Amino acid sequence: MKDRAPATIELSAENNFSTTRTINRRSFLRQTVLGVTTMAALPIVDALSPTRVSAAEFRRGGILRIASPVTTWKDPAANTDPAVANQIRQIAEGLTRLDASNTVRPWLLENWKRDNLGRRWTLTLRKNIWFNNGDPLTSEDVVFTLKHWLALPFDAPLRQLFEPYLSVDGIEKVDAHQVRLHLKRPHADVVAYTALPSAVILNHRTFEGDFLKNPHGTGPYRLAYFRSGERCVVKRRTEYWQIGKDQRPLPYLDQVEFVDMGLTGTDKVEALTSGAVDLVNPGDTSLEHLFPDLKADPQVQTYSVASAGTCLLRMIADRAPWRDNRVRLALKLCQHRQKILAETCFNEGTLGQDSHISSVYPEYCYRPTPNYQPERARALLSMAGFDKGLDTHLHLKTDQHAAKRYAEILAQDAAIADFRIQIHVADQAEAAYNTGLLDLEIEEFPHLPGVTTAMNLAYGTTIGDMPAPGNHSRWVDGDFTETLAMADAMLETTDRRERLCRLEDIMQRRGPVGIAFWKNAYGYATHRLQGFEIVPDSSLNLESVWLFV
Repeated sequence: MKDRAPATIELSAENNFSTTRTINRRSFLRQTVLGVTTMAALPIVDALSPTRVSAAEFRRGGILRIASPVTTWKDPAANTDPAVANQIRQIAEGLTRLDASNTVRPWLLENWKRDNLGRRWTLTLRKNIWFNNGDPLTSEDVVFTLKHWLALPFDAPLRQLFEPYLSVDGIEKVDAHQVRLHLKRPHADVVAYTALPSAVILNHRTFEGDFLKNPHGTGPYRLAYFRSGERCVVKRRTEYWQIGKDQRPLPYLDQVEFVDMGLTGTDKVEALTSGAVDLVNPGDTSLEHLFPDLKADPQVQTYSVASAGTCLLRMIADRAPWRDNRVRLALKLCQHRQKILAETCFNEGTLGQDSHISSVYPEYCYRPTPNYQPERARALLSMAGFDKGLDTHLHLKTDQHAAKRYAEILAQDAAIADFRIQIHVADQAEAAYNTGLLDLEIEEFPHLPGVTTAMNLAYGTTIGDMPAPGNHSRWVDGDFTETLAMADAMLETTDRRERLCRLEDIMQRRGPVGIAFWKNAYGYATHRLQGFEIVPDSSLNLESVWLFV
């Protein structure tokens, strides 16, 4: 009998945790540190003596607590919140997975094969994998999930990425463990889309739109308790398909608890350094400004890996004054990139060149980094009819460190070129967006698997050359669209790189975004946490981590 997810999503009585009880963040910290919390806690190791930790050893058991937002969700495929995705992926899994080297690896898949044209892809599932309610994983689940993605709202990223290349009629069940995709046109990265955090495989027998009602996945844990704004608890499955170092099924941990500690970084740092939690959810931007301090703290392990995550300086290209490329280029020339990288990410990243292709991808085409050129920027503004300079409003939907500091530096350095930039944060930016007045913004943009994925999502077009729902810059360039389609169809890295060189040139010369830097993915943990690694998209893989005591 396979272990089954509980019908009621709550911890058992032995944990003495009432579904009507609320623990605030200060109370959680105080109780856990003093050792009087009602939930079982592991001893706190002396974090000043990390030499006691041996990565060659491992142990089973224990509860890992993670500081993370906990918010309500229903459909994993429609989710765009990275914190939610990290909770989902403990319960459900994708066909593929991104590793720390930015390589897409088979996960639920045993392998995939493509024909010579890149239009027919054969996906072969691993056998003897079970959902946590006892149902076997079969090709019917994959077919069901792919069709579900194609039926998502039009602005859902998974639909935006798959629909131009795949139709419902192009999904073929070959046998119980094999699915074949017949694409509308060639695509070299279509399998990479299955490594997106939202691309988990659903149980076709039980999923009816709300995963929390039937939380049946193939992941290493099952959902035990969930309350928005408080915590999400997952418990170890006994018959997970991955095998540990002791030849027993993973995971090593008994339980993982995601504890909502609010939006500010102060409580999370206090919880981490006191041992109340052992990990902060990767990708948490509320701790960005504290990276140097945490890196120097002997009680904390810091992780940093190259990624294609960035703060995107987006100009809405169908609105004045940004429809004039001279104005767009002028603002991009006002980016003092080395200064921005140093003050936003503490040099934990690489310089950007205003094209949405990072050097973390093997197909990347080298292009020189543009210099800070305020005099040339002023001349371009004058040519565009702004002899007396330009007043503009820069909107930020977040007040987190990297985006806010980027905006401040840009406003200061662009003033020399006669840009007069007024910064609006959070509520004001949201109001501008809702009323259609937003024309210039800085937005966090995540790392995505596959070198062309971000470009297809953020600069795509529909039939009739209209901006796709994800194309928030509303920039349409026929040469770019045609070259991107050709790059997608190229199966060999060398051939693709030639097209990517062209794409980088187009975006640098007349694109709608400034990309001054690529920021590393960060992670913060205590020394008790072992076997953990950070990946470029900040996904949280916990099946093979353990706690050192």
